[in-house]
Amino acid sequence: MARCHPAATSAKRRAAPPNPSPPPPPADGLLPLLHAASRGDLRLFKRLVRDLDEGRGRPREVVEAAKDQGLVALHFAAGKGRPRVCRYLVEELGVDVDAVDDGGACLCRLICL
Repeated sequence: MARCHPAATSAKRRAAPPNPSPPPPPADGLLPLLHAASRGDLRLFKRLVRDLDEGRGRPREVVEAAKDQGLVALHFAAGKGRPRVCRYLVEELGVDVDAVDDGGACLCRLICL
């Protein structure tokens, strides 16, 4: 069985392109909003919604625009068992309790309410 010469193998490794680094998180504040929902930090979540809304009076639209891989804030809060955030989203903002992810899965009604 033939073996590669060590110098040839190391040259191939040096010539291979490096692994691409992951893209940076969005700078628009939507990812921190989802993290606050996941952690159950309702105070921070409300502040981020207010800041992102910029006085337009459409907090629900801000929340519904925040997605990560098809999951919305309600999925993050429900998946981590954060009922205070879930209630705020559903009762105060009117977010659809049957919101589905890109795959059609809905966990919210079962976990939060």
